[in-house]
Amino acid sequence: MTRILASAAAAALILSAAPVVHAQTSSRDFVVAAAQSDAYEREAGHIAARKARSSAVRRFGQMMASAHARTTRTLKAALQREGRRAPPPAMSPEQDRMIADLRGAGRSFDSMYVDQQIQAHEQALSLLQDYARSGDDRQLRRVASNTIPLVREHLQEARRLQRNMRG
Repeated sequence: MTRILASAAAAALILSAAPVVHAQTSSRDFVVAAAQSDAYEREAGHIAARKARSSAVRRFGQMMASAHARTTRTLKAALQREGRRAPPPAMSPEQDRMIADLRGAGRSFDSMYVDQQIQAHEQALSLLQDYARSGDDRQLRRVASNTIPLVREHLQEARRLQRNMRG
């Protein structure tokens, strides 16, 4: 029961942290949302690499931290080519709370982390797909489009971990 409540609470926080994406998302809104998503993924991944009980979840956390460091570099490079600056590596208040939940989690850490990862990657996928389809900057649309397969792969792996954990 506690695990279900923790998962529901994590899902509610993630959904409230999700950027509002409209058909005509501005490049500024996209860049901020993508940067926040990457910052959350890197920090959550570092925590999972240290704290997870399961070696599979630890490896997944390490992979998330590394992969999202690369997506951050890709986004920054695209912005630099346009003479723009990347936003500071900050998370939203909701993402900060999610990180605090992970830091405070005990035996439920693995399931909380994986549940957060599924929700976060679903939101990131939606953001990327929407921007790739109708964003207002061609270069950033390309970045979004090129990132979609990686996020889909992460989402599939998180779902696999969740299925394995639930038996």
